[in-house]
Amino acid sequence: MIFTDADRFAGALLGCAVGDMVGAAWLSGELPDPRADAPRASGREACVSSDASGLALALAETLVDSGGDFDLGAVATSFGRWMKRRDEASGSLFVFDEASEIACRRLYLGCHPRKSAVFSRSSGAATRAAPLGLLDRSMKSILKMAVLQARLTHRHPEALAGAAAIALAVNHAVEAVSFHPDAFLDDVALPVEDIAPGLAAKISDLQRYLSEPLKVGFHLVGSSASSLDAVPAALLAFARQPHSFESAVVEAVYAADSPVMIGAMVGSLSGALNGAAAVPRRWIELLGNPDGTELLAQALFKTAFGSL
Repeated sequence: MIFTDADRFAGALLGCAVGDMVGAAWLSGELPDPRADAPRASGREACVSSDASGLALALAETLVDSGGDFDLGAVATSFGRWMKRRDEASGSLFVFDEASEIACRRLYLGCHPRKSAVFSRSSGAATRAAPLGLLDRSMKSILKMAVLQARLTHRHPEALAGAAAIALAVNHAVEAVSFHPDAFLDDVALPVEDIAPGLAAKISDLQRYLSEPLKVGFHLVGSSASSLDAVPAALLAFARQPHSFESAVVEAVYAADSPVMIGAMVGSLSGALNGAAAVPRRWIELLGNPDGTELLAQALFKTAFGSL
């Protein structure tokens, strides 16, 4: 695996959290217009976060605790605990994916991990898949792990393929020495073709829209919460502006029908390619626990490679 340094790991995790936050801020009116320097915290110490980044960070923590191995039971327990904390919190965490909410609650109430999932096309499993793409694993292994974690909450093939696509896309981004959008989209589409041919075809077809304004691309591709829309939309937004975290995230959030999920995925991808230094510090400081996220990224890097 070719990589720059641990900064890309931090970029992927912080980018996911920031993209989630910016999307949530836009929905709640805390991000008033594209020229805003940052979401408005409305007197709170931090802006809201959701399952889009919360479960991604829970997955990353579990990978660290498991020494980089994928333990389905441990991941299921982690997802259930996250949901239990959310249920016990006083409105500080939000769940935008109904399938994840139902399934994760089933997990903490004792449901078997192989029976917890909902037959849903939503992109909830894709929004949390980024940590798997950071591991030093083969494409086949990353695909398998992404599908397994997705099956804890989602059973529809498009949701499973969407999770695999984002994990593979993050892996492509974190490995990249130079970035070529056409090759990137092909590398993401081909491995998921056997799971969801329609999604794979839609990802490959994104090359046609790279030169179009993003609003036009989203109109043609779709930007709903469905994996068939949200995953290609996130890949398109990132591939159009791969080297500008802020531009890619803000434009995607303002154009999307599902800004939280798409914002989180675009943030993960851009952070993995460009590193934490590319994520605006003024946004990072609005996260609930940015230092903890950076320490988690360092731990995940050590788990993958043995040292910083």
